[in-house]
Amino acid sequence: LYTLNEAKFRYFPPFKFAFPEILIKPKPIPDPNKNQISTGMADFDKLADGGFQKGSWNLIEIAHGIGEGFFSIIIPIIVNHLNLERGLVAILPEGVSPFIFNQYLEGFVGKERLNKLVSAINIGLENNVVKTQDKNKINPDYIFNIIQEKISEYNEKLNTPVLTFLGLGSLQHIFGEKELISAIAKQIALSRTTNNITIVQTQEHQRIINGLRHMVSTHWKLDLINRALVLYGIQPETEINSVISTASKGYIDTKLIPIVSVSYTHLT
Repeated sequence: LYTLNEAKFRYFPPFKFAFPEILIKPKPIPDPNKNQISTGMADFDKLADGGFQKGSWNLIEIAHGIGEGFFSIIIPIIVNHLNLERGLVAILPEGVSPFIFNQYLEGFVGKERLNKLVSAINIGLENNVVKTQDKNKINPDYIFNIIQEKISEYNEKLNTPVLTFLGLGSLQHIFGEKELISAIAKQIALSRTTNNITIVQTQEHQRIINGLRHMVSTHWKLDLINRALVLYGIQPETEINSVISTASKGYIDTKLIPIVSVSYTHLT
């Protein structure tokens, strides 16, 4: 993969996610305006026309084979949100435990802030809300009611927007697609008039995407081209951008480089 962006040739090798050896709290990026929150990445803010709209649901579709590459987008979003003293409620993706999740974040936001602002759930763990109830009585509405209780708690305590991060893989293995889509539709309707933001992560080719795409505010895809990691918008439609994630500054510093195959010089 290569680009001629800004009339310069640049190629992109296979993507490898690197985690900093020494962790440093990055300086947060403020919101662009009163109606949007920053993604924590200046380039993503620009691509998203300012950032995420308050009250929005934003789908991030992950291509097969990316592995930890999705952290290069998700961690900056979450870290920026927490460093602006805002609450986070998360149902974690499959294979990511709350312990590992907290380890990833603690060095970037501090243990005190982490304990104060984060409620993480993994429905595969014994101490999870699903395990503490009769599974036959569990339904998506029950799970979303628990999430809404935490969101309301953070809203009242902090008076700031709350970010909800939903890894749909776990939920899809417990609930039927039709049942889950119905519950999500209710939550999207309730969210429209709030200042809160939801990010939904799911794998490509999942049938649930067809039900979600017409309801969410934005739809982004993380993909691989010749093993280089790229991000592009499906809704809104955008150009393809190479994802460059570095850890040399002590935090996950992610930049997006537009993939341009033709360069034009304008003479005046």
